[in-house]
Amino acid sequence: MMEALATIAAVPSQTSRQYPLQRQLRRAALWAVLGIGVLLGAIWARDIAGLKPPKAPPVSHVVPFFALFAAFISQYLLPRIRVDDAGIHRRILLWWDLWPWEDFTEGRVSHGTYIHGYRHRDKPFWAQRLELSALEPEVAKEIDGLIKRIWTPPALPECPEALTVTLKELGRPSLALTADGITFTRRERTVSCRWADLPWVRIWRLEADRADFRRLIFHLPDRQIRLGRPTHNGQQLQTWVGPSAEVVSRFVLAHARRVEDFAINGDAQTLDELEAKRELQLGGLKQKVLVMKRCCWFVAALCLAIPLACPWPQAVMMSLSLLIFIALYRNAANQLSMTRADLDRQRALLTV
Repeated sequence: MMEALATIAAVPSQTSRQYPLQRQLRRAALWAVLGIGVLLGAIWARDIAGLKPPKAPPVSHVVPFFALFAAFISQYLLPRIRVDDAGIHRRILLWWDLWPWEDFTEGRVSHGTYIHGYRHRDKPFWAQRLELSALEPEVAKEIDGLIKRIWTPPALPECPEALTVTLKELGRPSLALTADGITFTRRERTVSCRWADLPWVRIWRLEADRADFRRLIFHLPDRQIRLGRPTHNGQQLQTWVGPSAEVVSRFVLAHARRVEDFAINGDAQTLDELEAKRELQLGGLKQKVLVMKRCCWFVAALCLAIPLACPWPQAVMMSLSLLIFIALYRNAANQLSMTRADLDRQRALLTV
């Protein structure tokens, strides 16, 4: 461990360096702060001009709330990560929280929710996450590579002889995994399948070197059973009650005969993985683009009808607020185009 820490300390480019958020995130924070200032200025000008509605509060009553909101957003304009010989410091509001290098080498830090993310379960709940993906991509890879040089993942739990998983669905169906096979029970109806007869099991990991998974699919002859781990506000959720994703993954790898172990991020290693990634990534994006396109047509109709039902100032404001759907559609369409281009690039690499 001392040699690893000495290696970290010997890297001059990493001594006491600070890193802000990505440019677009800082730009969004700056626009939010400026927008609050413009809003307060508009309210003050309205009061001076004598146009204040009878029940509207004076500007002095709303300034404290907006000032606190602007101060909170302003923290995202400051550096968020600092790296020095002591470890990695993460800013929380105006304070710095230290993640010592020793915690990485001694197995106290595990993978986090997102790529280039880590979790320290011994810290308070508000300081458990270290997400580097909010930094510039090249900076996140640089710091993540520095961590991987000394990082020792926590020891994985032992693989038990049998598992029982209860799905968070109507009726609370259960899935029993043993060395012989799997048994799925829903409303007193049971379906069993031996591992040798199971067509395939597909595991989707965030990265290839992670022990957990984002999605695991058991493909039975007559149905599919899915275990998922969606994210919400930076938290990793589970669609089942029972053993952790690491334990389920180890058990499946130890007993299943036909396993497709794929990674969501990174280039596909085989054509089969590429086709599975195309189905996974493009399916949701195509549906999203289609829904947003229909919303845009509906918004266009509303923008034409609003001036007929509302006075012009309110009509203009409502029409402008509806234009956000057009921006969302453009963003989804660009994301779909970029995903297709990346998948085509991976296919070209595999077929060379």
